[in-house]
Amino acid sequence: MAAFRVKSFQANRILPVAVFLFVAVLYLLTMAPSVVEIDSGELAAVQSVLGIAHPTGYPLFTVLGSAFLKIPIFASKIAQLNLLSVVWCLTGLFFIFKCLKILTQEDSQSSRTLSVPASKGKKKTPATVDRNRRHGLLDGIPALAGTLFLGFSLTFWKQSGTVEVYSLHIFLAGLILYFMMRTVRTEKPATADWFAVAAALALGFSNHMTTLLILPGLAYLFFRREGFRSHAWKTILLMLGIFVPLWCLIQLYLPVRAAQGPILNWGNPVTWENWMRHILGKQYRVWLFSSSDAAIENLRTFLDTLPGELTWPGFALGILGFFSALGRLRGITLFLIITFVFTVIYAVNYDIHDIETYFLLAYIVFAFWIASGIRWGLDRIRGKTSRILAVSLVAAGIGFAAVRHFPEADRSDLHVFEDYAKQALGSLPEDAVLISYQWDYLISPAYYFQFVENYRRDVAIVDKELLRRSWYFDQLRSGYPVLLEDVEPEVESFLEALAPFERGKRYDARLLEARYRNLIARLIEANMTRGDVFIAPELVQAEIRRGDVHLPQGVRLIPDAFFFRAVRTDAYIPSEVTEIRIRFPSKGNHYTNTLRNFVSNAFTWRALYELQHSKTEKARLLTHQLTEHFPGLQLPPVLRSL
Repeated sequence: MAAFRVKSFQANRILPVAVFLFVAVLYLLTMAPSVVEIDSGELAAVQSVLGIAHPTGYPLFTVLGSAFLKIPIFASKIAQLNLLSVVWCLTGLFFIFKCLKILTQEDSQSSRTLSVPASKGKKKTPATVDRNRRHGLLDGIPALAGTLFLGFSLTFWKQSGTVEVYSLHIFLAGLILYFMMRTVRTEKPATADWFAVAAALALGFSNHMTTLLILPGLAYLFFRREGFRSHAWKTILLMLGIFVPLWCLIQLYLPVRAAQGPILNWGNPVTWENWMRHILGKQYRVWLFSSSDAAIENLRTFLDTLPGELTWPGFALGILGFFSALGRLRGITLFLIITFVFTVIYAVNYDIHDIETYFLLAYIVFAFWIASGIRWGLDRIRGKTSRILAVSLVAAGIGFAAVRHFPEADRSDLHVFEDYAKQALGSLPEDAVLISYQWDYLISPAYYFQFVENYRRDVAIVDKELLRRSWYFDQLRSGYPVLLEDVEPEVESFLEALAPFERGKRYDARLLEARYRNLIARLIEANMTRGDVFIAPELVQAEIRRGDVHLPQGVRLIPDAFFFRAVRTDAYIPSEVTEIRIRFPSKGNHYTNTLRNFVSNAFTWRALYELQHSKTEKARLLTHQLTEHFPGLQLPPVLRSL
């Protein structure tokens, strides 16, 4: 028996290590080699040059990434920062595993402390007695299985291997939950663990403000554990004494670094007003709790995708664990329900396209219920063979999740955003000006290649939407000194009308919009006298054609490679770009498909332009490129005949 216990102990130590190594290998195999969509390029650039990221600034993320880049691992900084995301997700999984171990721990004392305290004279139920009869080899299986179902869930897996703040958020959420779970595992005073919770919360809030979604459940757990005694209130004051200084110290990075004028300085948080506006994400509040229709649609999407996120085996085990835990672990279950509900309510009321990452905490909660469901099932299975069969079925479910989600989580061959940014920028003449709002596809990736790899720094990229923000003009002056030289009167006029809007005061909407349009027109006109100005297709197709943005008098647009060139002539303007050098993935998503449309439309327009000016051979060459790279593309009849 002693030998069996030793072997069981060794197995419980070796098995998690082996499993985590296996997960690490899969995460590394699916790691992106370069920038991806949305904020990846900007965040990698900010970490590389120690800049200021978009709200809420993410100072902890920035500083830790910058420190990690000091370790010589890869020649490419973007690859090294993608690797750091793998590290954050793995360490986050480790702390979540530790949480699940506490939840499913098997000694009778821990079972009593994790459940609602029994009243005097109350006897143990048969189920409780049965939980004390353990088979050591299976001790860690429920926690390990819950961790793996989470680690192989689609949204969680996709956070590993790409630069994003959510990978660090996963680690910090796991750390916070771990110290919280430690407070309920014993009847001894938990003061030290509450202090650790306070420190972890300070780190969490220094990375992502959705850390606040843990607070309602934390408050319940705290007062359930400590009561409303004077000792509890003293503990809270001491926790604040840890939280506030540590959080403030990390947040100081923003004004201190902004005052040094970094090349990327979103929000320029050097003043109290700018700093508050930045860390509270005022710019994005317009999308929060903005529409009941959007909330209903997001909720429907969440409920429809939840089984697929964790796969049906994991979802079924989670439902089983939820109901079984109601009777056994009521205190912890209520904490999990509170956290789950607040997360879902907040996320569904945020009207953005990439909403799935805001459900991550809900998926983590579901992993707790999966572990609880497996624990409940194993407790009721008699016989070694039956238990082995049950564990084998759980392992098969985990394997199914890994196999099912691997193709979509695999970004090891995702070069499309690097290729597009580089070829699009490379197609522009020296010192060109490009006006666009392709943040997810071009502007964010270009931040990395321009300011970290020094690729085409001469091209001035103007984000048309960020022109609505006062701080952006300082960043433009810093990055492209001559861009605004002849436009300063229009800039000052616009900023005068913008000031009351940014401060939440009454403003003249019509005056503000008129000056904004005048600013854009003047920006185009002034820079055409010095060089070439290009307009991105999304701006042409939407706002220019609708009349929301006006071109200067006498200016027309012609298709030129990936963009439209602003000209004052009807004469033919040649273009040297006749080849598409972009590696599109075999399996597309919303972002890569949109990028396909951008490129295919741009080359189609150019081919029609060549044909219009009797350049048949060039039109034929471009048409060949279109049919080669975009099979099934519906070309205009005049091009199909070439």
